[in-house]
Amino acid sequence: MRTRLPGAPRCGFWVLALVLLAAPLRAELLQCRGELKDGAGRPQNGTFLLFFRVWDAGGAGSLLWEEGRYVAVQNGEFSAVMGDRLPLPEGLAGRSHRFGIEPPPGTGWSATVRESSVSGAPAAPPVGVAPATAPVVAPAPTPAAAPITVPVAAPAPVPAPAAPAPAPAPVGAVPSSAAAQVPAEFVQRDLAMVKEEALKAKQEAEQAKRRLDQLEKAMQDRVSLEKGPQSEASEVGIHVVQPGETLRSIAIKVYGEADRWSELYEANRERLQRGGELTPGQKLVVPAFVR
Repeated sequence: MRTRLPGAPRCGFWVLALVLLAAPLRAELLQCRGELKDGAGRPQNGTFLLFFRVWDAGGAGSLLWEEGRYVAVQNGEFSAVMGDRLPLPEGLAGRSHRFGIEPPPGTGWSATVRESSVSGAPAAPPVGVAPATAPVVAPAPTPAAAPITVPVAAPAPVPAPAAPAPAPAPVGAVPSSAAAQVPAEFVQRDLAMVKEEALKAKQEAEQAKRRLDQLEKAMQDRVSLEKGPQSEASEVGIHVVQPGETLRSIAIKVYGEADRWSELYEANRERLQRGGELTPGQKLVVPAFVR
């Protein structure tokens, strides 16, 4: 005759309870898509350093999490999955929060969040399994035996709430914790790129100024040839545009007639904006002070 050990059912239920209590929780991940453009609004292409941050949406809006990471950008668009390296705050999927992306300060780039979502919440227990806090009643080994109640270990104590996070850093400041995650050679590469763009912009501005001076001189020479040498000194001049002035108001000031604005327009056609709009500080050639 086969003998049944009285403790066998109790051991089986203890093993089941331990397996359920030790089931791991899936880590939360934040998936996002966004756009990156340069200072002129043109889509970027390449690999760029960006800072990803999460703030508390309520109260003082304290900073909850941050990470600096290099992402690949194509035609201004990029995507990233956060939380696989630096864990996200616990329970982020169930709390009100605000997510943002910022480029390094001084670059002039603009980063826009198009879509973001948090996934990977703790897995639910299988259907039909009793909660960990409820006692598990084992079936009786024989019809005549009373049911065996197996106590389940009490749940772990809830940890105390974490201390409030520090206030968010000023816009443009690079947190030391995020900067420490970025390799030094990548930071040096970005700094060199920013310096190169600044130098290029300075050179373009200097070339534009030289071109403007050449156009002013050429315009003065042309007006002088058209009016003749005898009237050069008295009929050609330069007027510096003041705030609020128009071609009509300048014509009244130098000619005494508003209808002669067309003479100013023809003499300065190459330097005027579309529609004849003027910019304060702009220099205009004023031909023919007298009829």
